[in-house]
Amino acid sequence: MWLILNPKMNHELSGENSYLDLYYEFSMEQWKNAVTENRKIKKDLKKGNWDKIAFLYDETMEKDRRRVDKMMAVLEAKGVLNKKSRALDIGCGTGIYALELAKRCKEVVALDSSENMLSRLNQKMDDQQVKNISCIHGDWKEWKVSHQNYNKKFDIVISALNTGINNVEALEQMNQASCNCCCYSSLSGISKDAVKSEIEKMIFGKKLKVIGHNEILHAFNIVYAMGYHPEITYVPFEWRKVKKPDEALKNICEDYPQIIDLQKKEEIKNLIKKKCDENGNFIEKMEATLGIMVWRVKDELADY
Repeated sequence: MWLILNPKMNHELSGENSYLDLYYEFSMEQWKNAVTENRKIKKDLKKGNWDKIAFLYDETMEKDRRRVDKMMAVLEAKGVLNKKSRALDIGCGTGIYALELAKRCKEVVALDSSENMLSRLNQKMDDQQVKNISCIHGDWKEWKVSHQNYNKKFDIVISALNTGINNVEALEQMNQASCNCCCYSSLSGISKDAVKSEIEKMIFGKKLKVIGHNEILHAFNIVYAMGYHPEITYVPFEWRKVKKPDEALKNICEDYPQIIDLQKKEEIKNLIKKKCDENGNFIEKMEATLGIMVWRVKDELADY
């Protein structure tokens, strides 16, 4: 059976591309394309940008905790969270997952490339008197697990909505850091933004085709082809941002700088005004489904 499920060994022994060899390569290419296309239509959030939005990010992400509760429930059901467990949170942000892991684990290492995100996490740790989280400033793409003496040191390694986990090498580093279990979550399927759809119809005459999702299934296909048995749990999630009308208009114009003329700008301004709540605030809302993928690195098929 392992000849079928382990693509690398299958290729070495047969001298030909097996079905899973091709499956593995196809998934890598699709994930690479998705990330590339995503950067074409969105601002690339570099390290400095994450620093700028740290507080707003924290405020936005805390409003819907369904994905956090679901991940904790899934990991508890797997038996990987206990008072002896060590956890690593990659791209921890302001600590929405790290703080929950700290309640259930002996030790949590929280890694992020943004100093302001970590600063916000430290503030929350002080407020909640949390003592078992170690914050580390670093980029997972540049992180070498073995060099930090973290090779196979963590019972659970998680990464949630992390734009830095977008290729095979990043997943392999997760496997390398874990001695038991890994958990990765990302978008699944098409997100819904009713106001944005109306604005696109106003500008282009139609809703634009959605491309470039960091789709959970790309990662699932790769982890499966590595020889593991990943499982996905789906959970609904909603982003909500409250903006003043002028700020909302400015952000929309920045998204389509070469396209919006004065007439379109006035039409968008009127649409924003209609969508404001009783307090005169514009609510930016996006509904999405997240996939929470869990796999054991101790899977016997991957050990052959």
